[in-house]
Amino acid sequence: MSDASALSSWREQVRCLNQAEGLTWRLQCFVFIYAAAAIAIRAPDMLLNPQFYAEGGTWYEEAYNLGWAHTLFIPAGGYYLGIFPRLVTALSLLLPLRLAPLFTNLCGIAVQALPVSILLSSRCSRWGPLSARLLMAAVYVALPNAGEIHVVLANAQWHLCLAACLLLLANPPVHGRWKAFDIAVLLLCGLTGPFCLLLVPMAAIFWWKRRQTWSAVVCGLLALTSILEAWQLLRGGWHNRSHTSLGATPSLFAKILAGQVYLGAFIGQNDFANRSSVLSATIVFLLGTGLVCWCLFHAGWELRLFIIFSAMLLAAALRSPLAGGLQAQWDFLATSTGGRYWFFPMLAVLWSMIWLATQSKSKPSRIIGVVCLPAVLCGEVRDWKYPPFADQHFSQYVRKFDAAPFGTAVTIPVCPDGCKMRLIKKS
Repeated sequence: MSDASALSSWREQVRCLNQAEGLTWRLQCFVFIYAAAAIAIRAPDMLLNPQFYAEGGTWYEEAYNLGWAHTLFIPAGGYYLGIFPRLVTALSLLLPLRLAPLFTNLCGIAVQALPVSILLSSRCSRWGPLSARLLMAAVYVALPNAGEIHVVLANAQWHLCLAACLLLLANPPVHGRWKAFDIAVLLLCGLTGPFCLLLVPMAAIFWWKRRQTWSAVVCGLLALTSILEAWQLLRGGWHNRSHTSLGATPSLFAKILAGQVYLGAFIGQNDFANRSSVLSATIVFLLGTGLVCWCLFHAGWELRLFIIFSAMLLAAALRSPLAGGLQAQWDFLATSTGGRYWFFPMLAVLWSMIWLATQSKSKPSRIIGVVCLPAVLCGEVRDWKYPPFADQHFSQYVRKFDAAPFGTAVTIPVCPDGCKMRLIKKS
């Protein structure tokens, strides 16, 4: 086959693909399994040597010792951070302890793959042609500089929030099963973290723009969960958060966005914010912000609202981060890679580049998008495989726990180093 014939055939396949608004249910199931497999391959130790991670061990300890029903609404970090991971943890109690981390990791993989199926359904047809959404889904699955939230149940709320955001900005559901699915995801998202506080204005704007009845229902559900989250914050949860000095400066702001968000999205984990000069950071900051702002003013409402939501999340994170270390918060954020706070901003940047390359009506901006897209592969290749967690020898401690007599307290280390859970053996 000649090059001209191959190119013509490829164009015909793309044209046929774009005529479809979304994948069929059968294809969606296949793509979901494929996405889940790709996510698992990026961190195979999650399945080959599963261990509890951070709050995951705490949730299991509380559910096992106190009973799962008593732990559902225990706040953490100043807000309700519990319903989804605690429900998963409650289900893991039905399994032997040795299988509990594997079960929670499988649930984390499923939630992480969920946005792919939503994005490729006909309900997200307003985001763009199916070929463009396939690119968006591929970029999401291979997103670099996001190791902290990869698979682990403790940070599954970020992927659950993305699923809720996509449903918020999607076409209204037609069938009852889609409506039930939307309600379940929105309620789980709203009761698992503070994201609903920022999703409410997005839902209100989307309802005002589309004037669809279902958008009003979505807005009401998010408003209800936002009231619960706000009540928890006002009754003292805000004071329980860390109030370490921020150390915020304009130059550090430019370095964080340039290194962690813009370059992090294209080249993966890097030390640019720590090593760069103010001038170089400012140049990258202005270039990246300029391209995103162009999309903000010219893209469809779905991408516009997603960019705004990502910017609001980043602003809230920088205003009140839960970062580690004894140094100023922004100093720590500038040097820590793969953090959860960069997930949505990086995704907004990369999806904006895909919009520029595939849907922009401006030839110069489309050329910029086409040039930038191959660069995305650099970060995805460099950060494709995440390093395994330190081996805490979970299986050895499980055998010790299984052999312990009734009423014995057994301490089991969990990741990262220094964390542990204490289980009191039951009959």
